[in-house]
Amino acid sequence: MDLEEVEATLVIKNVTPSLPTVILNELRAQLFAGKSIIFLDALLYLTKGRPNYTSAILFRDNILEERVKLWIETKTSFKKKMDWYKNYDNNLWNGGWPLHYAMNIVKAEGCLSDNNNIFMFFPDALGVSSAEISDYFGMEFIDIWSFVFDEVIFPCAKRVLKNDSLLFSHEKLKPYIKETIYLASVFHEIGHRAGYFKVSPQKDYRVKISKFHTDVLGELSTDTLLILALSEFQELSVFIVLQRLFWYGRSGFKKNNKRGLVNSDNDSWIGSFLFNIGMQTGLFNISALKLGISFEKIEETFKKIDFSLRELGEELITIDSQDQQDNIVREWMKRHVDSDEDGFIIPEQFQKILGACLDIKEKPSIKFA
Repeated sequence: MDLEEVEATLVIKNVTPSLPTVILNELRAQLFAGKSIIFLDALLYLTKGRPNYTSAILFRDNILEERVKLWIETKTSFKKKMDWYKNYDNNLWNGGWPLHYAMNIVKAEGCLSDNNNIFMFFPDALGVSSAEISDYFGMEFIDIWSFVFDEVIFPCAKRVLKNDSLLFSHEKLKPYIKETIYLASVFHEIGHRAGYFKVSPQKDYRVKISKFHTDVLGELSTDTLLILALSEFQELSVFIVLQRLFWYGRSGFKKNNKRGLVNSDNDSWIGSFLFNIGMQTGLFNISALKLGISFEKIEETFKKIDFSLRELGEELITIDSQDQQDNIVREWMKRHVDSDEDGFIIPEQFQKILGACLDIKEKPSIKFA
């Protein structure tokens, strides 16, 4: 591109969005062709927030994608990892590299400019469904994730972690933050294909639970499989634990120090769940209001979570009633996170830890418009 062409790509097109199926086909064609600059004008249905129109210019980091593929091969191999997932679930759908892309937001107007979402998954993001497997692909926002760590997670970690835990976290994650973000996102999508709480390309027909329960168990399951499958990458353990505690776990805490968003946001509930499990296994320890993380306990902790999820799944598939299944999941959740008549409660010790971060942002402030 010459200078005029580059400048032209930085002007958001003010056009009436096309039909969702047309937009889907255009996006797919740009991505499959390996284009670096992606234009998007659409009504989007994102995971966090209400449906909203967005006009955006996105940059696909093809070089980062290739670098992560090579990184895997330096410690293990993609084939070995897929064999692990297939061994976990012999009905695993599609053992190939997911259609999941490393994206950055150059400019945006609308719901992509508010920093609430760190990915988009299609065709769901357009509010449509499809029978074509090639229509299912995702975009991970590497820049938003980076801002979350720089402005939210690391500042809180510096405030509350014991020195050895903080130093270990920085040593493992800081030099490879973008690679870790993309690697985690790829295997996050793979994990959504496996186990009782799979959601991609569709749910296990025997599991008939509500959307909120599906979101809780699906996200917890894929995080668990990611950590157990890729034990060679300690970066992933640090990444999962820090963001679950200090980003998702803090959601809404400033407005409600007792509950945050644990009753409405699946990711927030998982933060409290992980804190409780980690305290039981010794992954976490607290003294003088400082949190220690014993990362050598990570495998033990997530094996315990995996066992509990498998046990829950095995119970659910013996029952045909959705109401009964939801009741079972609700009771399972109550066993792991305290509740009262008004709903779930952030663990008391976790509240004290998060209280030290009250003046730190809960989401990054970067603007893309």
